[in-house]
Amino acid sequence: MKQISITLILTLFLASFSIAQNLENQSSPTTTIEFEENEFDWGTITQGEKVSYVFKFTNTGNEPLLIKKAKGSCGCTVPQWPKAPIAPGEQGEISVVFNSKGKMGKQSKRVTITANTDPGQTFLTVKGEIKKDEKYTFIDNSKAAKKAPVKPAIKTDWKKPYNKDCFAIFPNPTSDVLKLQLKDHIGESVNIMIFDSKGAQLKKLVVKEISEEVLEFDVSQYTSGTYYVNIQIGKGAVSTKCFVVSQN
Repeated sequence: MKQISITLILTLFLASFSIAQNLENQSSPTTTIEFEENEFDWGTITQGEKVSYVFKFTNTGNEPLLIKKAKGSCGCTVPQWPKAPIAPGEQGEISVVFNSKGKMGKQSKRVTITANTDPGQTFLTVKGEIKKDEKYTFIDNSKAAKKAPVKPAIKTDWKKPYNKDCFAIFPNPTSDVLKLQLKDHIGESVNIMIFDSKGAQLKKLVVKEISEEVLEFDVSQYTSGTYYVNIQIGKGAVSTKCFVVSQN
């Protein structure tokens, strides 16, 4: 009797698994999407500005269009999309906002649209150039550091062991943006330098007068690992923080 019960349970389990697998493999009706343009060039803006653009599209297929999600290539690029189905022949809009805070030079960010289309993903691009704000002096040595590491200007104990107490920066870990909370130092000056684990200086930011509660840095190009930040408020002592980049 016990053996029969085990066999029956196993049979029911396999039958349920087979039904679930068949349902999962059933393809939902697909349609096609066509954008008026897939790329927007904002030209030149000043560091810290936000740029928004509306991409218009049409459901050119014969089935309702359902956009499942839209995701920017980094936290600085945020899309908004319609959640309700778009009927065949109807139009819709996807709004994309790019935040240039903490970024310099030429930028190109991609937004991935996932929907019941064939193919299943469509890509949009926003791009342009960012010039420095006169309030900031920003130096990015990320590429140069890989070729010829630069010794940090401020002496730091790089052999210091891994210490979780050092993680006072958020979010941690991160894969796209690093945020420094400075709301208690509005009106003061600050010097910020980012180093890799070998002591190579990657970025330097000098702010003559802090006017924002949070400063953001784009770290989407960093490889996975631990990085260090030297922060000097006014003429005060230099404090060292660290953060983890995880691209997995």
